[in-house]
Amino acid sequence: MEVQSPPGTTIGHVLQTWHPFLPKFSIQDADRHTVLRVVGPCSTCGCGTDTNFEVKTLDESRSVGRISKQWGGLLQEALTDADDFGLQFPLDLDVKVKAVLLGATFLIVSWLPLLCSHWRLSALPGLLLGEAKGQTLWGAVALDLGCGS
Repeated sequence: MEVQSPPGTTIGHVLQTWHPFLPKFSIQDADRHTVLRVVGPCSTCGCGTDTNFEVKTLDESRSVGRISKQWGGLLQEALTDADDFGLQFPLDLDVKVKAVLLGATFLIVSWLPLLCSHWRLSALPGLLLGEAKGQTLWGAVALDLGCGS
């Protein structure tokens, strides 16, 4: 997925990295150099707990942040389409990498319902990315964060 800010100026990419058991993503700069990795849990359909995707260094030796699908309680999860997501990262991280991590959060928000059938796909209409049952779902994120050149 390409992240742009302002629209038309690429500031980075989010690339899904193949792994047999874990959802993994590479956070790349505009030149497609990987700067961070995002590693998800083996099971992304947590019931009663947050689902955490760790933001890690290139060698995945330490965690520097987190993208979380926060458990909203039984009533909210069962009766509404509402979901709460959190994004944590170091304050001194480059603003463009922060924007790409925000894009990765949107990607994960739209990707999780493909794995967990009890989550509804209507949470973010028009921003569905990935592949399910032979259909390619796509979208783009354009952020106007004032961090373009």
